[in-house]
Amino acid sequence: MLTVRAVAGKGLGVFAAKPISRGTRILADRALITLSPSDPTGSIVHQYRSIPSAKLKSLLSLSINTTKFGVLSWLEALWQSRSAPHLQPATHGIINIFRNNNFDIGNGVQALFPNVARINHSCVPNAQGNFNTNIDAFTIHATRDIEHDEEITISYLPENLTVRDPRLAMLAEKYNFLCACPACSGERADVSEERRMALHRQLMSFNEAHSKHDADLIDEGEFLEKSFETSLAMLETYEAEGIRGREVATMMINVATLASKLGKSQQARQLALKGLQLDEDAVGKDSEFYENSRKEVEVLLLKLRK
Repeated sequence: MLTVRAVAGKGLGVFAAKPISRGTRILADRALITLSPSDPTGSIVHQYRSIPSAKLKSLLSLSINTTKFGVLSWLEALWQSRSAPHLQPATHGIINIFRNNNFDIGNGVQALFPNVARINHSCVPNAQGNFNTNIDAFTIHATRDIEHDEEITISYLPENLTVRDPRLAMLAEKYNFLCACPACSGERADVSEERRMALHRQLMSFNEAHSKHDADLIDEGEFLEKSFETSLAMLETYEAEGIRGREVATMMINVATLASKLGKSQQARQLALKGLQLDEDAVGKDSEFYENSRKEVEVLLLKLRK
């Protein structure tokens, strides 16, 4: 299903070896190294030394962030390698590789998944990654249909509708690269930026309008209606940008709940079911995230029938 090859300006990338349908689980990757908040950095080194040699070459070829390849990691490596000086260079490298390629899988635990780490970033990704606790693996699902030979991308950002300059700054700071995805450069970028800026102006206007007065003085019905309109604008922007996944699914289900409070039963039902489908596409039915969404939607649909 996948091939790995060089990408100009990115190093290696993961590509579809055949067409991939929306909702397909592309990868289910298990962690090679994990680090909990209470673990010392040396835990990275100890786990690294126990990795089978067959997996080491691929692991050591992962990217490093040269801006973080400094004195601190050298000192850590020297300290951890004091009993085996000949391992020091590799030790130094693995600490940096872990820092630049790990994912937060919850409760402050960081983990490195060697195959997932090959997947490059896009601000308009065609796939999404999530840690599935039920199978103890980090999964990648196609959030839209992916064409043969198209690069598979995920978003490294916590929020997908950020405007361009903050996005670029965050990616440069944390991952040491300048994003050149369609939302950041090329013909589509200016249209994308204006769309996102328009949404941010609308959000700021909404916040200002409802923060000037005491909460007790705000008409609840009017507030709910404006919240609903603003939320729909966000969903429309996601749709226009081609962004799907858990973030959008969760928001859609929340907006469905809002619609039900406003008596918009048909719209609430449509939003809830669409949100649940997006969640299934992004995480799979065996994920606890999907199970939680399914229960929430079931409760909402039951209320709408009454």
